[in-house]
Amino acid sequence: MSVPSNLSKEFIEFVKAIGDSKTKQEEDEIVIKQIAFLKKKIMDTKCDNRTIKENMLRMIYCEMLGHDCSFGYIKCIELSANPNVYLKKVGYLAAASCIGPEHEFRFMVINMLQKDMTSNDHTEVANALVATSMLITTEMIPAVIGPVANLLSHKREFVRKRALLALHRFYQLDKTSISHLYDDIFKLLCDPDPSVMTACVVLLDDICKDDPVIAKGLVPSLVSIQKQIIEMRLPRDYDYHNVPAPWVQIKIIRLLSRLGYGDQTTSEKMYSVIADTMARADAGTAIGHAISYECIRCVVRIYPNSNLLEAASKATAFFINNPVPNLKYLGLNALGEMVKENPTVAANHQMAVMNCLSSDDEALKRKAIDLLFAISNENNVQVVIDKMLDFLKTTNDEYFQILLITRVNDLAERFAPNPSWYIKTITQLFLAAGDVVPSNVASTVMKLLEEGQGDPDIDYKMRGEAVAMYLELMDEPKLPAVFVQVLCFVLGQYGDTAEAGVEEVVHRLCALFARLSDVETKGYCVNAIMKNCGRLGGATEDADLVMKECCFSRDVDLQQRGYMFKVMMEELGLLNVACPGASEDQMFDVDESLAFLQTYTDEMRINGAPEYNPPEDSEEEREEEANQLKVDAYAAPEVAKPAPAFEQAAEPAQPAQPAGFFGAAPAQPAQPAQPAQPAQPSASDIFGSNKGADLFGNTGGGFFGPSKERVVTPQPATPSTNQNAYDLFSSNSGAGLFGATPATPAQPAAPAQPAQPAANDLFSMDFSTPSQPAQPAQPAQGGFDFGFGAPAQQPAASAQPAQQNAFDFGFSAPAQQPQQNYGFSAPAQQPQQNYGFGAPAQQPQQNYGFGAPAQQPQQNYGFGAPAQQPQQNFGFGASASNVDPFAGFGF
Repeated sequence: MSVPSNLSKEFIEFVKAIGDSKTKQEEDEIVIKQIAFLKKKIMDTKCDNRTIKENMLRMIYCEMLGHDCSFGYIKCIELSANPNVYLKKVGYLAAASCIGPEHEFRFMVINMLQKDMTSNDHTEVANALVATSMLITTEMIPAVIGPVANLLSHKREFVRKRALLALHRFYQLDKTSISHLYDDIFKLLCDPDPSVMTACVVLLDDICKDDPVIAKGLVPSLVSIQKQIIEMRLPRDYDYHNVPAPWVQIKIIRLLSRLGYGDQTTSEKMYSVIADTMARADAGTAIGHAISYECIRCVVRIYPNSNLLEAASKATAFFINNPVPNLKYLGLNALGEMVKENPTVAANHQMAVMNCLSSDDEALKRKAIDLLFAISNENNVQVVIDKMLDFLKTTNDEYFQILLITRVNDLAERFAPNPSWYIKTITQLFLAAGDVVPSNVASTVMKLLEEGQGDPDIDYKMRGEAVAMYLELMDEPKLPAVFVQVLCFVLGQYGDTAEAGVEEVVHRLCALFARLSDVETKGYCVNAIMKNCGRLGGATEDADLVMKECCFSRDVDLQQRGYMFKVMMEELGLLNVACPGASEDQMFDVDESLAFLQTYTDEMRINGAPEYNPPEDSEEEREEEANQLKVDAYAAPEVAKPAPAFEQAAEPAQPAQPAGFFGAAPAQPAQPAQPAQPAQPSASDIFGSNKGADLFGNTGGGFFGPSKERVVTPQPATPSTNQNAYDLFSSNSGAGLFGATPATPAQPAAPAQPAQPAANDLFSMDFSTPSQPAQPAQPAQGGFDFGFGAPAQQPAASAQPAQQNAFDFGFSAPAQQPQQNYGFSAPAQQPQQNYGFGAPAQQPQQNYGFGAPAQQPQQNYGFGAPAQQPQQNFGFGASASNVDPFAGFGF
């Protein structure tokens, strides 16, 4: 193998090894080795120009084979800035071939392109314009469009041509990018160099495709150029098979057809040149046929001219009658273009199109079918449909079969002379296409027979013809399932119109049932047999066998039809109501309001049945909404508003007790040991409510219900001898951990305090026992007592008594009666509810503590037995009749 002088032997061996590789794995191994070699050599600064060029070609080759060579991208950018024009061109080529449009390295080339386009060397300028067409993206257009526009007036023709090509690329990327340069582009249409003129025609063709009005004024220039071309005034270098500049002619004719569409004035300017072009086109070459075909399309699109239409018709006839298949196909295309604008033109070529259907070329047949559908009318519809049905029987292309079925059905509906002809045509379509026929075609036939024409005599005759035709077709060995369903419907609904009689229809249907295998089709057949047996007044022997077979069928639907058949034969009147005959011509009035159900609904409403509330959305709408993507913002979570810490009572004159944590305290019996308490403002419960209601809305009761008033006998108290320290089970201050604390005798009044506590000290968090002031002024009431020390005891009658704590959460027992006791010591007075672990000396209304009270509680939930008999004992200890100091721990 000879090695070219400009390529090394190693590069040729690399390319040959790639071509000789048998598998993808072998190819990848070769490329990976080459990439490893390139990584070492591509950035070597000591390589000569030939080696640099080969390395870049190797990188392009590896990229083309799907491997990543991003390590060499920076070398492409480096070469594009090389002063050597040869290496600069290689750098641009490698950058355009390897660097993707989204890569950031492409933006690094912009400076080099701008610099090269302003160079004095026209070769650098030309290379930069070519690279611009390959490397530019939409974002780069504003940076380089200025230098490119300046080059439209360059003194070198190939620079002007490449500037037009660059602008064409800009237009393809952004159609509005060159709108301000249209005048400069139009001037180049008359450039003395044919290459520049050709590039301008190509750009104008794209522009006029979107907006032909822009170039309306260029029609005289285009006509003049076309005349010069057909008169062979261009250099001989543009000839092809002795045809002058054929590609330029095709572009100009196409551009003229866009500019003259629907415009009589503009079209009249181009009539002569189009006629001369068609006459001068060489009919002996393929390129001449291409020019003639483009002229035919132009004649059809511009404003009509009789002479041109006649010339176009002759050229079309030449193509269609030509024995060469390619020219026949070209003629069918040309005739199709003419039919779009003027359907009468195709009337003279119908037989030629029909002959194309007998061709062995599949493409010709399909094109002829399309053309026949376009030229069909009332006169030739029968012939066209027959040709389509013949072609439908021979083709195996399912897509084309569906297309033919659709077109036959459309033609039959559009041009049917009468309903009988339509039914016969669709029946032929069923037999030709089989199960490919869509179900909507079958529904159309059933609907046509059901609705009729409005004349009973005509309808009876039409249905009788359909029944007779279908009875003849029942003997066919193979019938499509869709057609059998239509057949069974027609024979079941209109079997009484058969000349052979209803009994013969039943016999033929039973024989057909035995041949069927599709369950759905069998259901149609059973319905037809049942309807005809109803006309006979009973089931025949064959029908009875069919009914029994259906009743024992494993298919649920077929079994249900069999039992329905049996019931209908026992009640023929029911059959006549369910399946009225078509001869009765009954019209049903549908009561959309369902008024006949009103009596039943009224009766059910009286019996207490709930009213029906229809859903706002249907099930389909709900499913559709559930499947849709939710784009609405999520609703903010509901945050409970904090309750106010307390509420002051509005009527201080009432001595009522505030509501507790689990409910309002019931009325208390008179206590002989307690002096009268002045009215105090009611404290707040946990939830800020002072309505006399428990947690669940009961008024006048505790957590488990209202407590009953009981008259109890006060128990003697045993005071503790320990005055300073806390005992484990009892305390002189009433803070025994689990035991009961007796009442404490009155203490002398404390000296006057210089400062008074705050009037609204709701929470007392101190751990010591507050002192009782001696002055008659009332100290502030602590709404909640969280202290671990017991408040001062009740003073003598002359001193102001200690205030009542609404809640006691402390670990010591208060001297006065708290509303609720949550502490671990028993108060001296009766609490409304005791949740502590110590037993109070007085009777609590409810005892939840773990110590037994000395007196009888109304309800005992504690774990210790009370000294007196409780009304209800939920504790784990038995009640005792005598006071036991350790009764709080008894089980």
